[in-house]
Amino acid sequence: MILNLENTPVKAPQKGVISLGCFDGIHLGHQKIISVMKAQARKNHLRTALYVFFPHPLRILKPERPFQRLFSIGELKHILESYSLDFFGMIPFSRDFSRLSPKEFVHSFIVPQFQPKIIVVGYDFSFGHHREGNISDLEAFGKEGGFKVVRTPVQVVDGKPVSTSRIKEALSSGQMEEVRQLSGRRFFLMAPVVEGQGRGRKLGYPTANLLLPKDKLLPKKGVYSARVWLREAKSHPAVLNIGYKPTFGDSREMTVEVHLIKGFFENLYHQTLRVEIRSFLREERAFKNSDELKAQIQQDVELALNNLPG
Repeated sequence: MILNLENTPVKAPQKGVISLGCFDGIHLGHQKIISVMKAQARKNHLRTALYVFFPHPLRILKPERPFQRLFSIGELKHILESYSLDFFGMIPFSRDFSRLSPKEFVHSFIVPQFQPKIIVVGYDFSFGHHREGNISDLEAFGKEGGFKVVRTPVQVVDGKPVSTSRIKEALSSGQMEEVRQLSGRRFFLMAPVVEGQGRGRKLGYPTANLLLPKDKLLPKKGVYSARVWLREAKSHPAVLNIGYKPTFGDSREMTVEVHLIKGFFENLYHQTLRVEIRSFLREERAFKNSDELKAQIQQDVELALNNLPG
């Protein structure tokens, strides 16, 4: 069974150029796969289809290990739509699916489901039970199954291969420029606005509280400059806070809230915002009182505006 990104069963396109994998983040390596897919499709007059394993295999195979995604399925869909692929969907991942041998994976799943003409894979692609199959195996199976395999080269930044783990490490330390270099885009959040406690409004700096999936990986706690898109209209400069509101003793639950600056007063409840995180401004800390916090927020706003060119 193949699902679209709304979790609805669909029939997979046949006889095209495909790629499949985790694709968490759609970083520079993934983008190279997509560009090669599109080039092969143009050259051979074929359609393109990209498939994402869902849930992420680590959540199934190592449930005891905490796992966080760079992007939710909704955010992933937003990214993929910009690449003009003919189709993208989800392959349900399960323990039974993980037990397919490399040969079974190809001849019992890939060939009957997709009947691909070309499969594009990254330089380190592996597949099947315990990831025992490699690219040479896939090429051999392709001769039997009637498809060609195209391998993309490694993408390197600062002398090291681009990887999801590198992006996660940079994100967790607040290195937003490094995240941008590895991803080919700025990191963003897409989430609906929910009601908070209204403290920001009382201080004169109203904030929109974002409801994010619990498995969404966030940058380290602190204050960031940001840009916010509402209904994909023009962007608004903003200050983003990720943390526990230590000034008010709210230490039990992480909150993510964004203040749109320059006189933005629209009611945002229940609307979905896209928040592009630009740069880390300061660590989260407790203040003695509301006046001290208000003065710091004003400094944050001024610093954010100075850190948002374009």
